Amino acid sequence: MPYIPILLLLFFLSFYYDFLGHRKGYNLGYYSIFLLLVAVSGFRYRIGADTFAYQDFFEKEQIYLSELSLADYFSYRWEPLFIFFVALMKSTINDFIFFQIVHAIIINSVVFWFISSNTKNKFTAVFLYFLFLYVLVNMEIAREALAVCVFLINVKFLQNKKYVTYYLLAIIAFLFHYGAAILFVFPFIYGIRITLRRIFCLFVVVAGIIINIDFIITAAFSLGVPPIIFIKLANYAEVSENLNFMGVLIAFLGYILFPCVLMQIENRILRVKSRFYDFYPIFLMLGILVIYFPFISRFFNYLCLIGIIFLSDFVIALWKSNRFALSTRYILLTWILSMIFLWNGRYYFSDMSDLTGKNMKKYVHWYPYSSILDKTKNPDRESLQDLSLIHISEPTRP
Repeated sequence: MPYIPILLLLFFLSFYYDFLGHRKGYNLGYYSIFLLLVAVSGFRYRIGADTFAYQDFFEKEQIYLSELSLADYFSYRWEPLFIFFVALMKSTINDFIFFQIVHAIIINSVVFWFISSNTKNKFTAVFLYFLFLYVLVNMEIAREALAVCVFLINVKFLQNKKYVTYYLLAIIAFLFHYGAAILFVFPFIYGIRITLRRIFCLFVVVAGIIINIDFIITAAFSLGVPPIIFIKLANYAEVSENLNFMGVLIAFLGYILFPCVLMQIENRILRVKSRFYDFYPIFLMLGILVIYFPFISRFFNYLCLIGIIFLSDFVIALWKSNRFALSTRYILLTWILSMIFLWNGRYYFSDMSDLTGKNMKKYVHWYPYSSILDKTKNPDRESLQDLSLIHISEPTRP
């Protein structure tokens, strides 16, 4: 089982290199971890809820570059650039394992590049990446993961206000996954000053959208917006129907209060400013929306690595700061680490008995691990195949 050993290894490397400041073997360790994470993802066998649908589509559909017309790319329920990616892989080596390996190389190359370009605390960032994002972008959201990578490349253009380049890349991300439409909004929120008036205006806008939703959908259809976008939004919106007090409280604590407390400590006590400080208004606005519309949390996939780098720099700055006693630093770091594990545990250990009819936790999608070397099929995971196909809406020609 590679997950726990990798997690412990990353924790050790984070402490040894980032907290204690050792440098010997730093680059070798960093690139070795990159290769390890690529191998775990690329050589997995039937792991991940969405993987079943992607594999089924890859193996059954006869999609090759030489046989696809331009119209064909838009004739599937999945986005055209992802169809191009699948066709490119099948035209090169018609094996889903090859698809997985190339996908893992692309995703982790961009992630490790982004981390090394934006923080000196690389191992802490990779440790948090493994906790928060690794399973999701490597073993689940294959299409959206590619869109996230495009956005990570695009971040510097948003920061430098090169909007023409930013929107061109945002369109590319959108053609990998329609959820990337949120990227078109980011420049309007990036770096703005947060005030109560603007928060109130946000609520007014949201209320206006809800009241006029029928008119908005009709207008969007007339402008040629693909119907599948609204189908997906309807599926995500079903989650909001079960909104309860505990869900609101967890969303408030995780998406608003926790980041706000860390920002205040960083600015007022540690006296440092993150290079991603101007992204905070986007985090806050989405956090407010998540309280009322839980499906909005999906858009945090695009911002998660930015939050990870902020958190990495924060905990190292806290550890090295002389503004707190050593005992206080231990308490704060333990509290932060506990919050991280509780937040992730809430997801990985969530109960699926209402869907499966048996005592089953969400982590069964990824644990226990199976590789192409042994090709072991997990009975519980296999029993979820039909559910995963329904969840991802297997693409077929209309």
